[in-house]
Order: sequence, then C-alpha cells, then structure tokens
Amino acid sequence: MKLPIKFAVITALVLFSLTTRLGAKPANGKISLLPGADSSLEAAVESLQPDGGLLELGAGIYRLEETSIPENVDLHFLPGAVLEVAKNLKINGGLKAGERQIFSGSGTVSGMVKTAVVLPQWFGAKADGMHDDTRAIQQAADLAQFSSGKLLRLSPGSYVFSDSINIRCNVDCRGTLLQRLEVDHEKTKHSNFTYVPSHFVRKVFRISIVYMENCHIFNASTIFSSREDIGDFYGTVTLKNIVVDSDLDVSLLTVSVSPDFDYAHDLRLPSQVTIQNVRNQGKGSLGIYGRFDQSSPHGGFQTLLLDVGSLKSVTWPVAVQFESCIFEQAKFNVKDATFRFCEFRGENSGLEQASPQSLLNINAPFAAP
Repeated sequence: MKLPIKFAVITALVLFSLTTRLGAKPANGKISLLPGADSSLEAAVESLQPDGGLLELGAGIYRLEETSIPENVDLHFLPGAVLEVAKNLKINGGLKAGERQIFSGSGTVSGMVKTAVVLPQWFGAKADGMHDDTRAIQQAADLAQFSSGKLLRLSPGSYVFSDSINIRCNVDCRGTLLQRLEVDHEKTKHSNFTYVPSHFVRKVFRISIVYMENCHIFNASTIFSSREDIGDFYGTVTLKNIVVDSDLDVSLLTVSVSPDFDYAHDLRLPSQVTIQNVRNQGKGSLGIYGRFDQSSPHGGFQTLLLDVGSLKSVTWPVAVQFESCIFEQAKFNVKDATFRFCEFRGENSGLEQASPQSLLNINAPFAAP
C-alpha cells in the first residue's frame, strides 16, 4: 500500500517531532526537552545511555513522580524550566541553573549532585524579607550536604525563617537571616519605667550549623560561635579536615553564655564537639574559648581536639581532650584537660591551674612557666 506523498511527509514530521521531544539522542550527546503531553524526562535520560550526555530543559513545568538522574547525565535548566516533584527526584549527575526556582512540589530532591554550590532560590526562596524561606533553605541545605561542593550559598537578600533549620554542610552566607517570632500578647509584660513592652515569645527558632568538612577558610576570626543571644548550636558538632588561611588569631570554637541568659532562654549547647585535622597556613594562631557554667544543664558536653595545631590560646571550663595536637607558647585556662601524644613548643603557661590528673597523659616535654 502506497501512502500519498503529502500524508507520508506529515507522518514523518510527526514521528521526528515525537522522537526528538522524547529524547532521541543526537550525535553530540545533547537533548533539548520541552514540556508537553509527549515529553518524558525518563525517556530522555534513557535515550542518552549508555554514554550519557547533556539534558537541556526548556521553559515550562515538568511533572514527575519519582525519577533518578544517573551520574553520566547533566541537567541544564534554561530560564523558566521547573521540575515539579511529587515524591522524589534523585540527581547524581551535574546540575547547571541560575539563581531562580527550578524545583517545586511536595516531594524531595536528593542525590550526590555534581555542583559547586546549592542555592535556596532553586527551591523557591525569595530573600525579600517577607516570604517565608524556611523550607527552601532546609531543602537546599539537605541537597548541599551530599553534593560535590558541599556548599550552601545564601546570596544577598533577607531570608525569613519561622522554624528551626539544621545545616550539615559548608555555608557561604552573603545575605541576612531574619527570624519570624510569634508573640504571646497575654504574657507580654508592660512596665511604667519603659515605653517598650517585654514581649513573651511562644517559640524560639534556631539555625544549627553542625558539620564542616574538607573546607578552606580565609581571613576568619571565629569558626563556630555561640555567644550570648547571637547563636545557638546543639547536637554533635564536627569540624574536620579544615585549612585556615588567616593572619588573625582564629577561635575554632567560642561558647560564651551568661548564666542568666542560659536559664532564661533555655540556650542549648552541643552534646559533643570534635575538631580534627585543622591547620592554619597564615600568620595567626588557633584556639578555643569557653565561658559558661559547667554546673548548668547545658555545660556537660564532650570536647575532643585531634591533630590540631598550632594552638596558642585554650580557655575551657569543662573536660577537654587533646590528642596529637601542637601547642606553641600557649596560654591555658583549663580545669580538666587530658593530653595524649601532644607537642609543646616554647614557653606555655597556665597548666599549673589544672587538676593533677590533667598532666598525667602528657607524652611530650612540657616547658613549665
């Protein structure tokens, strides 16, 4: 049976359109996809196998249930392209997108995505000081935790959050985080001595940055800090494989809490802190500083420094363990410190104030003051 020439041409064009939009692999290993009834992200990914390639998403909404992007496929989001995820999207390949929303829906985005940075804007953050960006920041932080760059970047802007956020990746914060508080007006106190009422906050939300690994930090003065009312971190805090490049004296961990603030606001401190393999390539020194009541319910956490140097300032009111650390002309203010296989250089002072048990495990010569 012979088809009319006109019908045959139309049929060929339709077939070409379908196979192209469904992901027929071109010679250069690139597929440009447009949303529509006949478009399929899964089919496009499959057509790029086994060699992989680039999947370019044009403007529009792509609705997905549960999809996985293999490591040999890179996603490139053109302006206006959004993946609406119902359950889960797992990305193990590369990702390229601008500072705009590329994910939506009630599902999650996970995987070991190959990208230097992850932006909250990808998940719908506005950073306008009004829109609640809590979920977008948390989703971005979760994706960044297992990404190749392990970096969450908060671009300039004002990010409003109304619930606690846990961050377990490196953070490049160039914007401002604004906490949205809910005030209980019935418990708010008014005084004749001040025009400003003392508001009673129903719940305090916190941002917890509890993990930092394989990071190069420039010109810092403090790495982890919880001082008075400007910071709060809890759980297990890890600082591992860090290169500091600073001519300033750098505090790796600063915890300064007044007893009044501690009890009044229920400030939480970590249950355990581990600082491992940290060096400063600059002219500055390293140290830790703590000022809090060890008898309070927040003061009993474990602190371990392993292979850190050189340390010059150590002020810590609770038990701390040092292993394979280097101290150079260090000033100590400790009560319960344990040293194993540590090296002491120059004149170190302050250990005479420590308990006798602190000096039992020093395995290197100690220059007494």
